[in-house]
Amino acid sequence: MYRSQEVHSAEPSAVDSVEDTYEFRGATLTISNNDDSRGASANPAASQPAVLTGTDTTSPTNPPQHLHGSTAREAPRAVVTAESVRPKIGSPRHFFCFRKGLFEQAIKDITEILLKPTYDSDILGSCLLTEISHWDHERERIVILTTKALYVIKYDFIALRILKKEKILLNKIDTIIHGKLTYPTASFVPERNEMGIRVMWNKGQPLPAATSWNPFAQDIPWKTFTNHPIHGYHDQYNSLPSIRDEIEATRLTYSVEHLHQNLLQLINNPQPNIESANVNYNCKLEEAPILLENYLGLGAVFHNKNNLGFFKVRGKFSF
Repeated sequence: MYRSQEVHSAEPSAVDSVEDTYEFRGATLTISNNDDSRGASANPAASQPAVLTGTDTTSPTNPPQHLHGSTAREAPRAVVTAESVRPKIGSPRHFFCFRKGLFEQAIKDITEILLKPTYDSDILGSCLLTEISHWDHERERIVILTTKALYVIKYDFIALRILKKEKILLNKIDTIIHGKLTYPTASFVPERNEMGIRVMWNKGQPLPAATSWNPFAQDIPWKTFTNHPIHGYHDQYNSLPSIRDEIEATRLTYSVEHLHQNLLQLINNPQPNIESANVNYNCKLEEAPILLENYLGLGAVFHNKNNLGFFKVRGKFSF
């Protein structure tokens, strides 16, 4: 039997049930398919929807898409709603103080534990600010202004407890500077472009060199404050409406200008319920740049960039 007769007498297989014609022309092998319906029923995978596009490639209303064709359909895009958007990195929700009721709980704890009703008769203002140390390290601090003193408190918003307190008598404050935070001309630290205040009680005396070069010194005769990071959060595209509304409702809580206005009102407008001995009404009020003496403080830049002085959620850890 010749080889050509073997090919024509062979029955078609069950897997590939198409009528094929083999014609040898030089070095070209041509395969023609004359029964499309039988081929489609024999190959069930061809009738399944496409995995990437979700369309039926064999349906007459959905013809096969060409990879390089100009009429190819795009894959359907998922609809993103406000409820499905997650807060971005640096979102206010990463700060524990932003959680509802925690700041009010902190003020309540401080009032019950630290403030004495017979001494501090009234709370004139309270806010959550950023304190800047003399080595340019940012720290999260609660600032409370009473009729006799200014309290600066480090509060643990995770464990809900007071870690550190500082009390500055109002009659000891001799200078209050309000202005832009700046660095020396020869400094390599990027500009802040932020406003702040510095409350001083050093009577114009310079800081001793031993204290100035000690990053752990505690007897610095001034305090420098600026806004809390939450105050400047204006992400209108990537945050939930509830976050934006809550920031707007509590923006004064994180504002250094709010503290400055309370101090000005206390000094410029003596109140009858506050004794003159409690406040230094001769305190100098200046509008001038506030100098931060940081020339090449890479440690401070790293510390501030990562908000290490704030209680935040940091991946799997919180501190």
